[in-house]
Amino acid sequence: MGRMFCRLLPALLVLGSQTRDAPAAWRQTTFVIGGFGVGGDPMSLIRLNDAGLEFVVPFDNPTPALARRIAARLDSLRATRPGFRMQEFAYLETGDPRSLFKNPNPAANRAALLGELMPSAGLNSPSVAGWILWDEPPLYYPPHRKLAADRVFTTIHEMTLMLRDSTNGAGTHDKLALVNLLPIQAYEWFQPPCSRDTLAAYGCYLDQYLSPFDSDSFPAPVVSFDKYPFETPSADFRLYFVQLALVREKAAQHSRPNYRIPFWSVIQAAPRREDMRSPYRPTPTFQQIRWQAYVSIAYGAKGILYWTLRPRDGPPSEPGYGASFLTRDGSENGALHDSLAALNAELRGLGPTLMQVDPVAVFHAAGNRFVVPRGDDTPSRPGSALTPVSDLEGASSEGLAGYFKARDGEGDYVLIANKDTLLAQSFRVTLRGVARTVHRVGKLDGRLIPVASNSGSFATGTIAPGGGELFKLAGWVPR
Repeated sequence: MGRMFCRLLPALLVLGSQTRDAPAAWRQTTFVIGGFGVGGDPMSLIRLNDAGLEFVVPFDNPTPALARRIAARLDSLRATRPGFRMQEFAYLETGDPRSLFKNPNPAANRAALLGELMPSAGLNSPSVAGWILWDEPPLYYPPHRKLAADRVFTTIHEMTLMLRDSTNGAGTHDKLALVNLLPIQAYEWFQPPCSRDTLAAYGCYLDQYLSPFDSDSFPAPVVSFDKYPFETPSADFRLYFVQLALVREKAAQHSRPNYRIPFWSVIQAAPRREDMRSPYRPTPTFQQIRWQAYVSIAYGAKGILYWTLRPRDGPPSEPGYGASFLTRDGSENGALHDSLAALNAELRGLGPTLMQVDPVAVFHAAGNRFVVPRGDDTPSRPGSALTPVSDLEGASSEGLAGYFKARDGEGDYVLIANKDTLLAQSFRVTLRGVARTVHRVGKLDGRLIPVASNSGSFATGTIAPGGGELFKLAGWVPR
């Protein structure tokens, strides 16, 4: 990705006890909409808040003074501007024992770290929803500084435990320790010792992050990752879908009955260039950005994070990113800004329903352009055998059905996504059995709108390119 993260409203920071004697800890209760890349100027923060961004992550390497200035500015806007609720995941890399980001030895540096985390130090305030601990572990600072992969994941675990400790005196236990993981194609960079097979290796990689928490009162707080299928013309869409399925399954495997690990998908919203002397690659279209959001949600994502929110330039030899929500001077980026704000409104409207359902499997209609076999979910577990959907018929057959079960047992849900980024189309959905009533979930208010009764099929209505619609199958009886 590059690096970093963002968001949370007060309702997200809900306290919940795991066991009778365990301390309260951060839990996600609302759908997350955020993004990377803010400079801290008030007008750009206001514009991002008004576009529906509820949390942000500053760009890499802010000085301690800048990190505190951004937190103070957010605090001021939240206190003085009605409707401003945006928070940040603070990023602080000092390169010494106080560094919150990639700290090499949290146990030895505990006193220095807690000194940085005291509310009086300026990075633990109402506008700070948590802290970025690592980006794309086990990458450290090659080639000059190295840390063994096992030590990196041990370090992340130690840092998370310190933040979750309600007795540490800094009041950090109800805020998020955030880590962003590598995408599946990064295995040319390193291989875990478990396998040379890409899919098995990525599952092993996810276990490296998740397993250290298995004996704790709480599992890992969240799984966040990035992968950008439209960044290059040669992108492997099969790997994109399989990565989402593997993340969904590993998050479920390491969850607890009283703590389901959510996963967040970082999606590309800005054009990339290889270095400061290179031209930008084509800008992702709004339809491609929307595609990433709805496909991720179909697999069970409980949060969408945009990379990036405004142009990002680094050293001359490093990649950079162009405009998305905002241009270089912090002004709105015209039609793309407005379209992304509208997408955020849709996701916010669907969010309460999405937070009450758990993903089970995904059914793909024939999708030759994406090289996805019909019905494929994961190599070991075909989704076609697990979902209520037996067929999707549309003008281009580029359809996908994500299947969810309601946590309260009241109904099954399917999210129908249009994988075609050029053609709007309606799908005829054929079920394995009959539903007493099929409702569409309203995108702006979550209201249930009947679309079929006592039927084994239903029409979705027109779905925009890259878009999606969520349906509740009330009284569905499998055949």
